[in-house]
Amino acid sequence: MNRKTFSALPMLAVALAALTAGCSSIESIMPSGGYSQGPKPTSSGRVAEPGGTDAEKIKRLPISSDDLDCPSIDIADGGATLRVGGADNSSVRYQFDITDVARQCVPQGAQFALKIGISGQALVGPAGAPGNFSADLKIAVANAGDKKVVYQKAYRVSVDTNGGARGSFELDADPILLPLNRTDLDSLYNVTVGFGNSVATSHTVKKPRPHS
Repeated sequence: MNRKTFSALPMLAVALAALTAGCSSIESIMPSGGYSQGPKPTSSGRVAEPGGTDAEKIKRLPISSDDLDCPSIDIADGGATLRVGGADNSSVRYQFDITDVARQCVPQGAQFALKIGISGQALVGPAGAPGNFSADLKIAVANAGDKKVVYQKAYRVSVDTNGGARGSFELDADPILLPLNRTDLDSLYNVTVGFGNSVATSHTVKKPRPHS
């Protein structure tokens, strides 16, 4: 393979561009499911007992996934791509890219299950050859307030190029169970994903999002 067939920077741009569209839907990565309707969230973002008011005692009840403001997924700084080989293109053996992310929050009584799906690809570099490649992909959840990490796990993702120049992977992460006492979950948790050591062990690296 010559240098012209390996364009790392354009692939990274494509990967990051795909994140905007991917965060809004999980069906392309994980199977969808039907969830029954339940009590609607109050104006405060809390889950209230049917017929009650904000001033009454909050009762955690099963509600629909559509009623939850699921946390957005951020890519850790430097975590969208993992290169193996030298610093310049001609010495790269292979490169992993995140191309799409998705999430869904499923209420389960006093908790909710945060489901995360990540898809990506591996490209064979000029210094590499087709084969099977693997990399560590990490997921971390932190409190939005104090940035304390409440969950972190690393997954080993593998790609077989099947004799070609690239291959793809899909990761359906284990559901993450977290307390459910509000519906505005995006204001409570920061979710970060990334390759290698890009996801911190004590604090997540979160890119700012514009306020609506």
